[in-house]
Amino acid sequence: MAVVLITGCSSGFGMLAAVEFARRGDAVYASMRDTLKSGPLLDEARAAGASVHVVALDVTDAASVKDAVAEVMAREGRIDVLVNNAGVGMHGPVEEA
Repeated sequence: MAVVLITGCSSGFGMLAAVEFARRGDAVYASMRDTLKSGPLLDEARAAGASVHVVALDVTDAASVKDAVAEVMAREGRIDVLVNNAGVGMHGPVEEA
């Protein structure tokens, strides 16, 4: 059983990856900026007969990343797999971005 930390799990590929890893028996820490959006993820995991741990993590905030990793390490003692799925969006003219 691997300990898996996945970023960007509130929807899309991150959510699907979290459910699939959990379905296979891995300890999954599914992260997202706003954990209040975890309902669909938790519903999908339950439907698959699996469970995931939801962790608050904003990839644009170094303290948030540190806290999330520390939480997983405190609970599991290791991280075997990292799926860095979260995206960072920038808006504006190319010259300013």
